[in-house]
Amino acid sequence: MRDARAYKFERLVQSDLTMIKYEVEFMWLSKYVGYLVQTEERKIKRYVLSLNSYQFKAIGAYDFKTYAVVVDHA
Repeated sequence: MRDARAYKFERLVQSDLTMIKYEVEFMWLSKYVGYLVQTEERKIKRYVLSLNSYQFKAIGAYDFKTYAVVVDHA
């Protein structure tokens, strides 16, 4: 089960999910892949790069220091 969730996280993209649903899914699955989001910086990068193109264009250029700030801006 853990491997299936890790696999799902590795392929997670926002696509047509709302920001709230995407963030919930991201946080839930990230618990199973600590090796991919070991640091705040890696977590931010993974989150931002998985956003749909509209959201990415809106926040992709910012230099966020915390995951919470990224979510607030998305």
